[in-house]
Amino acid sequence: MISGYDDFSYVQDALRLGVSDYILKPVKASILNDQLEKCVEKIKKKRNKTNNGLDLNFVSSEYSSYIDYRVDWINNALLSGSEDKINEEFDILEEQIQIKFSEIQRRDFIIYFYYRLLYNLQNYIIGCGYLLKQIFSSKFTSFVFDDDTKFIRMLTYLRELYVEANMNLNEFKLKRNKLDISKIKDYLSANYLEEVSLERTAELFSVSKEYLSKIYKEEYKISFSKFIIKLRMEKAMQLVLDSSIPLKKIPEASGFIDQSHFYKTFKKYWVKTPGDIRATLKKHNETD
Repeated sequence: MISGYDDFSYVQDALRLGVSDYILKPVKASILNDQLEKCVEKIKKKRNKTNNGLDLNFVSSEYSSYIDYRVDWINNALLSGSEDKINEEFDILEEQIQIKFSEIQRRDFIIYFYYRLLYNLQNYIIGCGYLLKQIFSSKFTSFVFDDDTKFIRMLTYLRELYVEANMNLNEFKLKRNKLDISKIKDYLSANYLEEVSLERTAELFSVSKEYLSKIYKEEYKISFSKFIIKLRMEKAMQLVLDSSIPLKKIPEASGFIDQSHFYKTFKKYWVKTPGDIRATLKKHNETD
């Protein structure tokens, strides 16, 4: 276990869990490598005593290829949005995999199968532009393996996850189709002086930050972040042109916390610094 907390109670808890050592940050490579070597030796000794340990070479190419093949069909079922098709694919999978692979009740096969399909579902959800916590909320928990775990029990758990994800994805897609991108623009226009961010805005409108970034740029031909900068720079210029406002107050009034960042951004956007613009403005006024 690697931790930044030098607390004896944590060390005690870690040792009770059976860790080989409790290493404090920052970690030296030599110490970490030494511990990893000890762990490897410990695992090797344990495997020599029992056949129940995980074999790093347990997954045959035939087995992994078959899973990949079935995963493609499951993804097609997910794309259809049909719960019946998802259940149908899991029925086929359950029937065929027990016929094709006699080792399926081995714990290592079960673990490999579980994480392969779970990883696929997670990637599918993310690829649709949603966060895992949006789809599963607080109910999303990992499957707990034990020595008596059976393939069917694990597969049933996966089936339930896929069905739940499909149901929630369908619901979110309906909401997304109703998403009015102009409302996001209005929100940004009204709140750009606050600590607005892509992540916070995406969460507010129940979409992923990747999806929001994509559709915003497609709609307005400007990225989310550049639009915020545009609003703040226009506000800053408005304030600079008002000679009654001290320059030192302009960064915060334009939505910037860091003054150096403000001046750097301002010059890059307007070519000149606020002081240069004020000086030019003053010169013109005196001439007039």
